[in-house]
Amino acid sequence: MVDPATHQPYSCSMQSIELRFGDVTIPYHWGWDIEQEILHALRALDADRFLLVTDTTVAPLFGNDFARALERVARVSVLSIGIGEHVKSLATVSRLCEEAVACGATRRSCVLALGGGIVGNVGGALAGLLFRGIRLVHIPTTIVAAYDSVISLKQAVNSETGKNHFGLFLPATAIFVDLKLFGTLPEREFRSGCAELLKNSLAVVPEYGEQIARCARPEIRRTRAALEQMIPIAVEAKQRLMLHDKSERSTALALEYGHTIGHAIELVSTRRQRHHALSHGESIALGMLAAAHISCAAFGAPESLVNLNRAALQNADLPTVIDHSLDGSEILAAVSKDNKRGYLNCAPEVVAMVLLREPGMTMGSRELPLVPISLSTVEAAVRNIHASQMNDRPPS
Repeated sequence: MVDPATHQPYSCSMQSIELRFGDVTIPYHWGWDIEQEILHALRALDADRFLLVTDTTVAPLFGNDFARALERVARVSVLSIGIGEHVKSLATVSRLCEEAVACGATRRSCVLALGGGIVGNVGGALAGLLFRGIRLVHIPTTIVAAYDSVISLKQAVNSETGKNHFGLFLPATAIFVDLKLFGTLPEREFRSGCAELLKNSLAVVPEYGEQIARCARPEIRRTRAALEQMIPIAVEAKQRLMLHDKSERSTALALEYGHTIGHAIELVSTRRQRHHALSHGESIALGMLAAAHISCAAFGAPESLVNLNRAALQNADLPTVIDHSLDGSEILAAVSKDNKRGYLNCAPEVVAMVLLREPGMTMGSRELPLVPISLSTVEAAVRNIHASQMNDRPPS
């Protein structure tokens, strides 16, 4: 790799994969302690200003230091947001748009999203709206963001009634994953990230199931070796489906396994439990288990599918029971507003869901892996998880 400022080669410990989404390509770089390589690469963008979107957790940990280092490359404006799903909104994006324009952003500016999935989505929406689209670079700092949410063209925020109702498609200019940053993550964030990896192994790449299960174990998942092993697998799962479905409206909908009910649980938990809310991954874990129950009850999938889902979640220390403080009727109301509504011509009391016949084989068709499910069936599955394994408790 060549330093664009001096035109001299420098040592680079980054590895790279080219992500392909139809006719769109995005370079995905990763390595351990690669801040200097990231700064060199950002210099080559010749931006007049970096709009560094981060949050109040990441900023004091390393965001402020990164901003100072970035000042040697170009002018920097730090745009900070709070934490939690409630900040992933049009109001937040609108505020950042106004701040960006006020600080002198132009079409040559570049949004840097330094943080987890919420920061990535807010930053992506900001980049897509400013001047009808400026450059976006993702620097994810959580497992969920690095292995799942940034490997997509989707940039979206929430409405007051549901997840990801407002958004657009915008390819990032580049993605940089510095695995060293994950060392600051609490154990709960590693658990959350493992949920998306397990979802991929169950719905898309079952051949990697044993490897993902091994790396998801609490005593292993924080190691550098496990983190590095999971990146190519996470990319493979996404690329297998998105190569010919860049907008995730056809075959790539299989990646939504566990998300219909999981997103609803996440939304209700955020409203009710606020700072003690379930994480995205914990919510998706519960959504996967509920979807497995529906696969068996409504379509005759083998009971072993439920057992496989439960065992995978327990292996990673993820929850398998919905906390009783979360009201089932609220979860059902949120499910009815799921953002996949409209793919199938469903009645109001029916939702479209991704279900499995067996690991790696979705129901519906390959071109549209969705099936209609009545809200009464969803209610029964949610009630089942509320009532089962009464001695279990979600992780704190």
